[in-house]
Amino acid sequence: RGFEGEWCHIAPDCASGVPSKSGCCPSALVAADGTCAPSGAVIDRYGEACASGTLDVCGVCNGQADAVDVFGQCCEGELDAAGVCCNADNIDECGVCGGASNTCALTGQISVAAASYTELDVLMQADFKLSLSEGLDRFGVTPDLLSVTSVTLTPGEDTAEVELVVSPPTQPGIAGGLTIKGFEDALDSDESPASAVVLSIRGVERAGVCGNGVCEVGEQRVGDVPGACPSDCPISFNACPTTDGSIATCSGHGLCTPMNGVCDCFP
Repeated sequence: RGFEGEWCHIAPDCASGVPSKSGCCPSALVAADGTCAPSGAVIDRYGEACASGTLDVCGVCNGQADAVDVFGQCCEGELDAAGVCCNADNIDECGVCGGASNTCALTGQISVAAASYTELDVLMQADFKLSLSEGLDRFGVTPDLLSVTSVTLTPGEDTAEVELVVSPPTQPGIAGGLTIKGFEDALDSDESPASAVVLSIRGVERAGVCGNGVCEVGEQRVGDVPGACPSDCPISFNACPTTDGSIATCSGHGLCTPMNGVCDCFP
């Protein structure tokens, strides 16, 4: 076996069998300009050798991008609930970029106990929402913003399991929007419902409010599964493909725009 290649520039002892401008390429990795990349390097999105072997999610050598939004824009940090790059300092609990956690609802389950079953029954049927709102009034939460979706009474233990929804206040209080921690702290204090004791607070989370014109948590369409509110989140978010066993989008060798879920391979 002698020299090979278009210009007879691959020596017989070339273990990789991959040619480059300068002859045999030991790393078997050739950049777009035909030069041989050093061992441990990778090819970036521009077809150039990245000697450090580190690409960001957008294929830039030693880049800082952490995410690609629905429009294909590369950005540092997180995406908001709409799947768009957030350039503000924070994404609030509703998933809104630069928000104050005062546009979406809050849901949760609480366990309430009273001195007697009769007292508990009266509380549940009469002034429970009024009593509960007293601990949340500093957040602008009034009784009309509280909805009890389920009540399960346990006569032998004089307890009730309550599922409720707190709608966002139309006029946030001086402390701003009600946060999950603020809700839990208010119910876990002396301001809990009168004539009752809150035993536990569970499953507190956020829920989008459809129709308010703001794309919030749980409202975006993902792939072929319709979102909870397409009017607030009209752009779908599609999963980007990759090969089996790879955790990197497009196998680490391409850029994917979540709007269409299609890989654009690097050179």
